[in-house]
Amino acid sequence: MDPACLQHQVTDQERTTFERDGYLIVENAIPQSLVDRLVPIADRVDRQERDRMGKSPEARINHYDFVGKDDAYLELLDCPTTFPKVWGILGWNIYLYHSHLDVTPNENAWRQDWRVAWHQDASYWPLTPSKAVTCWLAIDDADTENACMRFLADSHHHGHLTWRKSSPEEHNTLDQSVENAEQYGTPVDNVLRTGECSLHTDLLLHGSEAN
Repeated sequence: MDPACLQHQVTDQERTTFERDGYLIVENAIPQSLVDRLVPIADRVDRQERDRMGKSPEARINHYDFVGKDDAYLELLDCPTTFPKVWGILGWNIYLYHSHLDVTPNENAWRQDWRVAWHQDASYWPLTPSKAVTCWLAIDDADTENACMRFLADSHHHGHLTWRKSSPEEHNTLDQSVENAEQYGTPVDNVLRTGECSLHTDLLLHGSEAN
């Protein structure tokens, strides 16, 4: 473990923010030099997987178990700016359960009618008790113009919510929807600059619009 981790341990203020809002933003999580290494790898894997699955260049796609596809991404597991905040929230008995790369191309954006409905990660992960943190790293700017993630702040305080199977008319890229989700929290756009990261609890309602 990099001794620099000790310089980035979660502060009392950060812990309070995470427990209150359900998420935390980590600025300058990784340097531009690492971003410059990660982006070409992501582009290469994206091209290979699209060819394998027969996906068009404008399709939104999730590449699962992505972190093990190149050693450069394995370096993120104990990143000194984020790892100490994760263990500060969850404790030391932790492991990586799931990883994926989200790609939302802007080619032919007018043709895209998909979105990600409000959902909780805990509904997809068979973990008991529910205690997980998602680390979302931006290797490109993510804002309201290109379908950044959205949170319903405070919604995690309502616990595990009832969901239903999404209908085709919702154009949801996942398969779960929470009815009238906005009643559970305050909508917040998770705007991130390249190299920034957000952490959110698995009970926080989140989703995104089309790019």
